[in-house]
Amino acid sequence: MKTKSAKRMLTICISTIAICAAGAAWFVRETFLDEIEDYRTHPLRFNNFRVDNSIIPLNEILLAGPGRDGIPAILKPTFVSADTDEGFSDRHTVISFTHNGETRAYPLKIIVWHECMTIRAKACGLN
Repeated sequence: MKTKSAKRMLTICISTIAICAAGAAWFVRETFLDEIEDYRTHPLRFNNFRVDNSIIPLNEILLAGPGRDGIPAILKPTFVSADTDEGFSDRHTVISFTHNGETRAYPLKIIVWHECMTIRAKACGLN
């Protein structure tokens, strides 16, 4: 008797989650599509990308993630010693900058995620 009740409750929970997820996906899709001015009026542009040679119909493309410029640039990066364990390993790709014997490494995955990073090095004229 308890297993039938537990199965019924599990089915109800899974169904509720699926309905909520579908509703949220519909809401997000409709919200973001309304924000893109040129989505329906300019078929060669979609979210500021050229799609005139796309093999996927535009109505099948779902937008996800933050909108354009939704992830802020890093204006004042925090530096840590290479000896500290900050979630990086020797396998991570970095862009390095050396001036007057001081070297800084900028993790590429952070730069790519934020799309921009301000580097200030007044001693050599970068600002």
